[in-house]
Amino acid sequence: MGTYCSINTEGDADQDEKSINDSSRKPSPMLRIRQLIDQMAAKFLDSDSESTQYPPKRERRAQAIIGLQHAMKKRASPEEQAANETILKKRQDDDRLYRESPDLIGLDGKARRPFAHDHFSRNVQTIEKTELLKAARFMPKGSHLHLHFNSTLLPGFLLGVAKGMENMYISSPTHKLQSKDDFDSCEIVFTLQNFSPLSRGDMNSQDARGPNIFHDDYEPRQLMRYQYFRTMWNHERNVRKDLASHTGKQAALGDSGLWDMDMECDDWLNSKLIFSQEHIDSIFDPANYSPNQTRKPETKEEEQARQKQAEEVRWPKDIELAFQASPHKHVRERATRAWEKFNGRTRMMKGLFNYEKAFRAYTRKCLEEFVKENVQYAEIRPNFMKSNQVIRDDGSEGFNNFGLMEIIIEEYENFMKDIGDMDENGQIIENRYLDSQGKPVYPDGGDIPRGNGHTPSLSGMKVIYCTPRSFPKPMVKEALDECIRMKKRWPQYIAGFDLVGEESYDKRYPLRYFEEEFRQFQEDCRREQVDIPFLFHCGETPDDIEGNLECAVDLDAKRIGHGYALPNKLEIMKQMKIKDICVEACPISNMVLGLVERMDEHRIYDILAHEVRCTLNSDNGTIFRSTLSHDFYEFMVGDRNVDLYGWRQLARWSIDYSCMSQVERERALVEWERRWKEEFIPFLNNQPVTPPARLERLAKTGEMQQRREAARL
Repeated sequence: MGTYCSINTEGDADQDEKSINDSSRKPSPMLRIRQLIDQMAAKFLDSDSESTQYPPKRERRAQAIIGLQHAMKKRASPEEQAANETILKKRQDDDRLYRESPDLIGLDGKARRPFAHDHFSRNVQTIEKTELLKAARFMPKGSHLHLHFNSTLLPGFLLGVAKGMENMYISSPTHKLQSKDDFDSCEIVFTLQNFSPLSRGDMNSQDARGPNIFHDDYEPRQLMRYQYFRTMWNHERNVRKDLASHTGKQAALGDSGLWDMDMECDDWLNSKLIFSQEHIDSIFDPANYSPNQTRKPETKEEEQARQKQAEEVRWPKDIELAFQASPHKHVRERATRAWEKFNGRTRMMKGLFNYEKAFRAYTRKCLEEFVKENVQYAEIRPNFMKSNQVIRDDGSEGFNNFGLMEIIIEEYENFMKDIGDMDENGQIIENRYLDSQGKPVYPDGGDIPRGNGHTPSLSGMKVIYCTPRSFPKPMVKEALDECIRMKKRWPQYIAGFDLVGEESYDKRYPLRYFEEEFRQFQEDCRREQVDIPFLFHCGETPDDIEGNLECAVDLDAKRIGHGYALPNKLEIMKQMKIKDICVEACPISNMVLGLVERMDEHRIYDILAHEVRCTLNSDNGTIFRSTLSHDFYEFMVGDRNVDLYGWRQLARWSIDYSCMSQVERERALVEWERRWKEEFIPFLNNQPVTPPARLERLAKTGEMQQRREAARL
């Protein structure tokens, strides 16, 4: 098949600023090359049939993956070729860890052998020991384009911040905490309250008189102060252990119904925020599938009412028939179970995240983690809505959406100045070598400018304006208008617009429902001369009977989030190639949320086989116990045809398809190429590598942050 090439960066810089919604733009030379590639590759990409004229599907996929990596392999240096052999050997050697691991015991009590491309949540402890993951962590990953800002860091960080808040409260809307099932099944909510400071004695007295979530008289949603909860956890655990020791454990648990709480408070709270192997086994357990049942026949009136509602919401025609006939009903069913667990965890995260101290600390920590994870640039997705505002630390009225943006920008710019990538005037330090006219100098035959010696720690960060797809039209229209106002105020920080939330048929709303508002938004952007591309979540279902992929392509989205259903829609993939729309693939997220159980069955490989560009992303790493490095790991173990050049290509695309300006993209590419050649390849080849200067600079930024925080308080 044809080769995958890098996007031409030598065109007119003004073209990069042209609105993505401008339908008059001409196809780039890259697109014309890709059309020729399509013709060359058609012999095995044009049909899903398994006739003798075409190779079997698995073979076609293998050929496509090899083709994906061909351009990078063709230009590889001898050092890169040696590094590729090293990375393949690391993957092979890591198989030993799975062979030596104990059997996994399922919910049915049966043992199963672990293997590398099994579900991430079953393998995560073994993955942490692998050499391949170590390599992925050291790899320069380019850009991270799909991460929800409130679930990026591991859960212990926000729980740690909450410990110091005297006015943080905890509650359960579902259970009092007595039996083991109560602790396992309950939902936990954190809430920062506005109260007047009390003396220590008064506070202790009030705590003792107030609700106690461990007691039999606790009513759902009653608030218990978090610091008191932590104290009472230890007290209650000791009481229950004493009960067990005096009466016998079985009697204690059986007669009183109390769990002995044989774990630390922090460990239990962490477990409420993440998906464990047991949760995953439950989601994928065939015993939990409902038997195929036909709905009872509708009356004429019921059918008309359903059709009228579908028309009002603008579901595709005959969506009910498509739903009933879908071969993926069990996939949708298990995805629904996964989303129920996921939504409970995000509600728990909300209270830990939405006050100023936590939000500022979280923003700063995310930037630090980008540097440690070797991510050069990120497009974060905070949720903008009136009910999700960040409040002040005393629990009083908080910040509106513009105030939230101001905090993000302030923390980002402070970090960039502290680490030496931004001057005191807010200008990014140049790392390209410029000629006397201020233009970047390219090496002969190269598409990446030369560097000037400065090695930035972080190339930048932007914000994707997100609001829930469940909102009614007036609220989405208000969000679209606000996004334009933000873009005009902070043109360098607003990347695009997205709707977030579960897109299942029984959830509101499909993208098509807001099509008039979206097209008006595009017209408003042209009138205001701002570029705000659509970066829609869509196709995060097995088959997209909702029609969200078609709508996103019709609206000329720049990128599509997830796109898992794309292999079922060949015509849409053809349009995406023509329009050069990229997929923000999130492999671990798709496994955890029930779409696929094993990485070797993930559809990213089929999407790539149809030459649709993809990037790798972590989505909600807090809840999945993952980072972007883990997604790169999964991509390589899921298909044995993937090698170092596949990693390099997807990292390159993450920069090419970002919302950076041409200048920003050039700066990122200069540093990405340097890290690849001067740090990563020598690391793989076991050559001496000086610790990256960015890590040393990062270590020194803590003192600056502490001084600034002290001055702010």
